[in-house]
Amino acid sequence: MINGFVSVPVLVPADNIIPFAGSRAETKNSCVCNGGWLYHAEGSGQFLLTKPGIYHVAFGAQITAAAAGDATFAINSNGEAIAGSEMGVTLAAAGLGNISRDVLVVVPCGASVTITVENTSATDITVNAASIVIVREC
Repeated sequence: MINGFVSVPVLVPADNIIPFAGSRAETKNSCVCNGGWLYHAEGSGQFLLTKPGIYHVAFGAQITAAAAGDATFAINSNGEAIAGSEMGVTLAAAGLGNISRDVLVVVPCGASVTITVENTSATDITVNAASIVIVREC
């Protein structure tokens, strides 16, 4: 298991991924350096799943934008939005919103998958706080 986080506001341009400043609660058996299934470099928005299985990915964030409009995000697998992972909120000018989504990700035998969370909005969005939890279910 890993819990990646954003604790300081970060501007995420349209069509870019959220960089996760750090991680906590990473179990030793998940770390790729221990023969585990996960690699995440601090400050990166990429979480590499290296072992076959089914993974539960849960994401939530508090977001703002400089102008009113729709703020949308998606959880990606190898750069493609996972069906049903899209999330969004309509923000008032300088308004605050919350988004969240849970999905299951399958990593087939002999493959690896990179998980990211992308700003799919037409505008830049500030992520004030965010958390991603990835758990290997089986």
